[in-house]
Amino acid sequence: MKLFIFLTLICSDVIARGGIGRGGGGARAGFGRGGGFGRGAGIGGSGVSGRSVFAGTSRSGIGGWKTGSSSPASSYGSSSFRSVVFAPSYSQSYFTHSSLTNALIISSLARPITYDNRQYYWSSSYAKEKLPPDQYPALCEYQIGPDDGQLQNVIYANGTSARSLFFGCPGPNVDCCGMYCCHNTLEYVPV
Repeated sequence: MKLFIFLTLICSDVIARGGIGRGGGGARAGFGRGGGFGRGAGIGGSGVSGRSVFAGTSRSGIGGWKTGSSSPASSYGSSSFRSVVFAPSYSQSYFTHSSLTNALIISSLARPITYDNRQYYWSSSYAKEKLPPDQYPALCEYQIGPDDGQLQNVIYANGTSARSLFFGCPGPNVDCCGMYCCHNTLEYVPV
């Protein structure tokens, strides 16, 4: 029975890191797969340790067990996030509506959107500044794609489209899973 559970954990993590899921993870401060030392480490030297990208008909990085989340266990995308953030009472706090283009203009890059126990930023520089790597070892990027509905209508004050949301995952052995944080089971078990 223990062997079955062990193999299930390993297989789940391998599947989660595959091409049909949402983004890998790792760490910013020298731990985990995406690590290195300091804020320049991570994907492309950006300090971002995991990305969720839409390619073709699917996203990269779905899988794993969510941590610190109250959303459904099977949902890794932006659907639940959008239903909360774009509700009229909530969106008025974060966006200005452009009647000319029907776009939602981000009110403040420095002000995070708080959703499901995480803070989401429209700017990687604000995310890196506000989410210190000692508390949030995994800095995640969720790239907005055609599967993200109303997120595609969000723009910056200068009129350019928002392309990503950034958030941090607290604690050890945690990876980016779409718009959420998941336990990194391979880092729990020595291989």
